[in-house]
Amino acid sequence: MHATRFVAMDAVRSAQAHGFPPDRHHATDVDFQVEQMIRSRLRAALPEHRILGRQQLRGTSGSEYEWIVDPLNGADAAPPGLPLAGVSLALRYRGEPVLGLIDLPTLDRCYVAARGRGATCNSEPLSLADTVDGPQVAEEIVAVGGREWFVRLSETEAFDRLMRPPHPPGPCDRFGHALVIEGSVAAMVDYGLRIWDVVAMQVIVREAGGRYEWLGTSREPEVYDVVFGKPNVVDWVMKRLKVSANPTGSRWSH
Repeated sequence: MHATRFVAMDAVRSAQAHGFPPDRHHATDVDFQVEQMIRSRLRAALPEHRILGRQQLRGTSGSEYEWIVDPLNGADAAPPGLPLAGVSLALRYRGEPVLGLIDLPTLDRCYVAARGRGATCNSEPLSLADTVDGPQVAEEIVAVGGREWFVRLSETEAFDRLMRPPHPPGPCDRFGHALVIEGSVAAMVDYGLRIWDVVAMQVIVREAGGRYEWLGTSREPEVYDVVFGKPNVVDWVMKRLKVSANPTGSRWSH
């Protein structure tokens, strides 16, 4: 990931509009550069594997292995120059997530997990300590994604319930996800996500000892609403939202 870090760090400082990817999020030149770099290296090492990217969608290979790339998530959620963007890479085998990587280049933080093998941050073991069940759960910090997706999905009441004290809005996108992985933020609720937003996080959170749940709230195809973090806090959040886990949520549309 060293080469992609160099490109990403340079572009975060001087991002210029390039166009709009399929999910209509703002994109920059660096998105295309980083994704192409990752694709080239994966094809060279694993030519038979499929690759699904935020910018270029998927290839036509019939392989049971599929890599999922989000080249620079978070660049559109913060003013240029703030070090909040991150690269995400995941691997699925027969449709099931087995490996996840999230790299925050300007913060020098790289999270990696493989199913059944635990999670690490900068090669050091990562373990998410749960909050003891009780009144203190309600005092934990819960991050919430952008309100626009709650509005779009007619879930503004859910958003407003989470915004009541003592839960101020937390950081969103890849930076916020990383804070949850490390336990600095207890949980996060994120609506309106795409497949490249969720696969790596699912593996990392669960391998770190956290809980990752899909909610049965999304009304749009190939869009995912999730809550993840410390198990007891996730449970508390789901009760506050008055939602339950979607048992088919991990069955991807792609």
